[in-house]
Amino acid sequence: MLEATGYADEVRGLATAAQVAGVPVALRNLLPEVPGVREALEARERRAVEQLLAAPVTEPFVELRHAPLESLGSFSSRAGYRIARSMFETDSLPSSWVAVANGCDELWVPSTFNRETFRQAGVRVPITVIPGGVNTQLFTPEVAPMVIPGVRGTVFLSVFEWRDRKGWDVLLRGWAEAFGPDDDVTLVLRTYPVGVHQRVAGMAGILAQIDQCLRDQCGGRSRRDVAPIHLVEERIPWAQLPAFYRSATAFVLPTRGEGWGRPFMEAMACGVPVIATRWSAHLDFLRDATGYLVETDGVVPAETQDAAVYVGQRWASPRVAHLVTQLRRVHADRREAAAIGARARSDMVAQWGWERAGDAIAQRMRALVGSGVVRGVGGTRVSVGAQPAGAVPSLLVEGGASGADLWRSEAAQWVMALSHPAVSAPNGGTLSVSWRVDHEVIRPSFGSDEERAWRCMGALAGRPGIQLTVLSPAEAHRAPVPPDGDTPWVVALAGAADHGLPGSWVAPLRDRASGVLVAHEGERQACLAAGLSAAQLTVVPLAVDPSRWARTGAAYLRAAPTAGTAVLLPATPWSLPRVQQLVALYQRLFVDTDPLVLHLRVPPVSPEAADPAHPAVAAYVAWRERLVAMRGQNRPKMPFIWLDDAAIHADEWPALYRSAHALLSPGTGCGTELLAAQRCGVPVLAVDGGAARQWLSAESGWVIPVDAEGRPQGDALRRALMAACDPGQRAQRVEAADAAWARHAAADAGLPGVLSAAWGERVAALWRASRAFTP
Repeated sequence: MLEATGYADEVRGLATAAQVAGVPVALRNLLPEVPGVREALEARERRAVEQLLAAPVTEPFVELRHAPLESLGSFSSRAGYRIARSMFETDSLPSSWVAVANGCDELWVPSTFNRETFRQAGVRVPITVIPGGVNTQLFTPEVAPMVIPGVRGTVFLSVFEWRDRKGWDVLLRGWAEAFGPDDDVTLVLRTYPVGVHQRVAGMAGILAQIDQCLRDQCGGRSRRDVAPIHLVEERIPWAQLPAFYRSATAFVLPTRGEGWGRPFMEAMACGVPVIATRWSAHLDFLRDATGYLVETDGVVPAETQDAAVYVGQRWASPRVAHLVTQLRRVHADRREAAAIGARARSDMVAQWGWERAGDAIAQRMRALVGSGVVRGVGGTRVSVGAQPAGAVPSLLVEGGASGADLWRSEAAQWVMALSHPAVSAPNGGTLSVSWRVDHEVIRPSFGSDEERAWRCMGALAGRPGIQLTVLSPAEAHRAPVPPDGDTPWVVALAGAADHGLPGSWVAPLRDRASGVLVAHEGERQACLAAGLSAAQLTVVPLAVDPSRWARTGAAYLRAAPTAGTAVLLPATPWSLPRVQQLVALYQRLFVDTDPLVLHLRVPPVSPEAADPAHPAVAAYVAWRERLVAMRGQNRPKMPFIWLDDAAIHADEWPALYRSAHALLSPGTGCGTELLAAQRCGVPVLAVDGGAARQWLSAESGWVIPVDAEGRPQGDALRRALMAACDPGQRAQRVEAADAAWARHAAADAGLPGVLSAAWGERVAALWRASRAFTP
């Protein structure tokens, strides 16, 4: 808010414009106020900002956060609707940004360019274009030009942070080709090292890079061999920026990509023509009649050392030869340049003042209020499909993981299915669904399946008609608690009885459960061996959301080696023993010359996500700490392991699967990850067990047999991993998995949209197991 950044300037303009348009606004700083910024503001703007900073916040309120998505921070728990406004400069988004965007209720972007790139990257929440603007009273041709000592002739000005994305190397190559030392022209660069907005000793490094670029990319030239290049080191005070722009004949920046292009707009408002790349966000306000657009040679991989966020992204390749043409055109016909600058000024005044953004905000807020989506103040939770007393027995679901894993848990999947509008009780009545978990849950994206499930959370007014308890391996150390009285009690085992039913579960399930839903035949046999009756047990099918687990969408773009076949092995506290066996085998069976990269995921475990005192959790945390401590200490000939120890958002899991060539599953759990990976086009290698036997065949994946003690067989693992290195064999497995999915989905259960036939079978199994309804 009160910082010397473009984001801060934009939020001040947006807030004051929205207030003028009739939207009640209050401002709050996300970061500490930077000394001197408040005093540097124009007097009217400073008064308006101070009034908004002092304005009270009353409920209900919509919270708007304006920042790069990677640094957005947490919304207030009291906000009734959560909006982020952000932007990005490439043709896609990092997967972590997509996850953050989908955690909001809505996203605002400044340009049609970002509306398209964000949607194509996998952002599912509503996206609204709220443009930027410019203060045409401050930025005006009526100010006197600033005198810059040492400049001559036609002056080309460029203002930017010294980043590869800004195309400074393209600018230097074009400058060296366009003009020689005797031409009456000057290039003025107001630039600064990355992350620095004032005069620093680091400018010497920029000069060194300029010299190196001229020498290496411009035919061995030096600064003496080209027209003058003048560096302005001092930060230009805000009030003097218009005079600074007015000192130039033209503004030039052959950028590789912009999220908006605020300096272009400021120069145009001052009547200064702009030379800019014909690509990305600024094309919303910059056209051939009001500027000089530089053609591109398409989009290329973003090769940069100064910002890891661009790894794996693509941006424009400005055509140097056409930049040369545009530079010479301005110098040769300054009258034409002045006319183009005048048209640019008229365009800014007529169409791009901040009032345009204010009107767009007011229009969107009226639409939100009119649709009723902002009425859930403070996270008010309601039972989906709640009915008058006595209509249909209410259904209570209990269980589910914590943190980001909650929305991948079996309990969440059940609630999302049961709360779907298409699901009804066998007698045709609408269901009343409640969900009970033992921890606080942050509201997910507005309008999503998860948000519908989140609204089911809360205590029931009375005894439930049916209770569904979902038990995962995390609950293996404690006995489940049946409901009071004679309430039908259905228990779903989410892969928790892979190696036998926990002893503390046997009596409650045997003596009290109306029905037990198991993930696969292996769990069914374990329950039978423990003494449960066959009549109690039902194997329910796997079910995943086909709109989410798909082959298209954002990629998981954290930096990793790209050579070799990337095999993903995710670890959890509950799969740790098997994962340790697989890692040991991998290190014994392979060497560094083998075409494999083991992508070992060992995310952190917070106290909110699992009990740190649980033996499995404690063992996992200790093992993870040892791995992190040994990072980079590979022994000679040791096969490569990429240790991925970062936290991951739930929305990143499909992107994570898509980034791998194959999934190596420890074979524990209910097997949902097997189907999810296959739906993302990733073949699966799974250690033999109930899930692998139930959901994999020799045609659709690789099943790794185990020895008499249950350990994966090394020779079989090596053969399967080497087979996974063959693109042809991978493609065959994916094709077979697709065919199996198509056969499974063909049995239509009458549930439309996102609910597959498998979900229909699950819901039907629940009704049968509850025995609450009779045919």
